[in-house]
Amino acid sequence: MTNTMYLIADSGATKADWRLVWPDGTARALHTDGLSPYYQTTEQMAATLQTQLLPQLPETANTDVS
Repeated sequence: MTNTMYLIADSGATKADWRLVWPDGTARALHTDGLSPYYQTTEQMAATLQTQLLPQLPETANTDVS
């Protein structure tokens, strides 16, 4: 069994739905504003991840977004 946690995103320009899946198969739903490289800069998308997604992740998750 692997200790890998998966983070899966389904995003449009207005909202993003995320699923965090643990190694045992349990999952948690997360939500943020949408991510769209057509409408946003890399910096804006990184800011969304840092301010909206990272606070929802468990403390044990690797949260390097650089």
